[in-house]
Amino acid sequence: MKKFKVTRALVDNGSLADILFYSTLRNMKKSVQDLKPSATSLVGFSWSKLRVLGSITLQVTIGEAEVTKTCLMDFHVAECPSAYNAILGRGFLSTFSAVPSTCHQLLKFPTGRKIIGVCGNTKQAKEWYQATIKSLEVDVLDTRGSHPRPEAVDEDTTVVVRP
Repeated sequence: MKKFKVTRALVDNGSLADILFYSTLRNMKKSVQDLKPSATSLVGFSWSKLRVLGSITLQVTIGEAEVTKTCLMDFHVAECPSAYNAILGRGFLSTFSAVPSTCHQLLKFPTGRKIIGVCGNTKQAKEWYQATIKSLEVDVLDTRGSHPRPEAVDEDTTVVVRP
């Protein structure tokens, strides 16, 4: 079995799907013929739909050196521009019993004898995010100063926020 190191993976605990982008699949020397048929569509937060090319089961190993964990995972394969090679969603987190910390760019998961952590690179994550925004040609709306500031309240005051 050939091993491929996949970098630039986004861990997204809000995503129900584990997604491998088609460009990554090609880099792994696999093609559409290696995919299982799938009638699934992915729906983003803007309700836009993206039809997947198919699905594939891969052996995934996380960790380094002697402290690793390996599991089989099913990925939906999508062909669209992305600064990431894969999106690891709730299926990944459940399969690996992993706990992500976005704030710390850290993923912790149990192995046979201990709990280990894999650290992300904050600088690279910011660069990838900016590359994604740029590739999608999205205008970032600056809303600073467009809303009135709330007035100070006494400590005994209850503040209720409604949509």
